[in-house]
Amino acid sequence: MSTNSNRRLRERAIGNSASSETLKHAAFRGQTDRIIEAIAVGADVNEPDCDGDTPLMLAAAQGHASIVAVLLRNGADVSAHNDGGETALHLAAYGGHTEAVRALLAAGSCVNARDNGGSTPLICAAFGGYADVASVLLDSGADVTIKNFGGHGALDLGARNGLDLRGKLLRFEQRVDTVPNGFERQVSSNSASAGTRR
Repeated sequence: MSTNSNRRLRERAIGNSASSETLKHAAFRGQTDRIIEAIAVGADVNEPDCDGDTPLMLAAAQGHASIVAVLLRNGADVSAHNDGGETALHLAAYGGHTEAVRALLAAGSCVNARDNGGSTPLICAAFGGYADVASVLLDSGADVTIKNFGGHGALDLGARNGLDLRGKLLRFEQRVDTVPNGFERQVSSNSASAGTRR
């Protein structure tokens, strides 16, 4: 390969890296025009930052639902995990960003994905006390029985933060019992089919 060809390859790699950095900054700030420009010149929509966060994760964490949609249309990986094991859905739920959560679920994000601490997006929403996000996740089949590795689930974390999920569970024909250690567990009612998403 000629020296000129090598130089062009290096220049293209540097240009793509710069455009990928621009894309990450624009995703975080919600700058649609800059995102479109960066993608047009070859930015990698799935290139993570130093924490493993992709542009999709950065946009979701800030609640930029329109940016989330643009990135998804351009090949963003909805299943990618950052260094903490979080997906974009975890980050959107943790921030209480309902529309970003809806967009990610519509794109196939795993509603019961677990991060490195064992938390699901529902646990993240409950921790923040975000009722609307919790409702959307429950509507999409979030499993309220999952507990993180610290032994906390969405019911007890939600209760600590002013979010009572019991009423929402009635819509899914589920009963909530309190266990002796003070934590709560959800038990499907006799009329609910095992394994059926609601």
